[in-house]
Amino acid sequence: MNTFIKILQGCLLVSISLLISCQSKHSKDYIENDVASPADSFEMKDDQNIQTDTVSKYSMVNDDGFFLMDNSGNKIYEIFPYDNGPDYVSEGLQRIIKDGKIGYGDPILGKIIIQPIYSCAYPFENGRANVSIDCTTITDGEHSIWESKEWMYIDKNGNKVED
Repeated sequence: MNTFIKILQGCLLVSISLLISCQSKHSKDYIENDVASPADSFEMKDDQNIQTDTVSKYSMVNDDGFFLMDNSGNKIYEIFPYDNGPDYVSEGLQRIIKDGKIGYGDPILGKIIIQPIYSCAYPFENGRANVSIDCTTITDGEHSIWESKEWMYIDKNGNKVED
């Protein structure tokens, strides 16, 4: 039964992701009239992109970064940029960023789950994520890697877990 629930959750996340990616709007009128009210809480530029779906009360907006927003136009969190787009959802969470630090948010619930306190953080895999408080980014052309002497694993509550 537990496997069935995980498969069902995965299917739901994939369906929502497809809905979000397929229903893109490129209109300033769309966000001001249909999604964001009051309009002064978020200013949409003519060349920006908003994506929304019909089963969620949240939208992803590209506003010089990627943001999860509610239907009132309030930014909930900034999504970590990955591979020329917003971070992928992994095990129900996606990496978020604030003041240069990385944490995790739940795009379905529209909540920050783990506060952004890490210098480097990988997506969740098998119920845990590899993170570091003190990390540096080494860049080699267009590629970069993270280096740290103190990596650790955390669970989905942000608690340190054993390797």
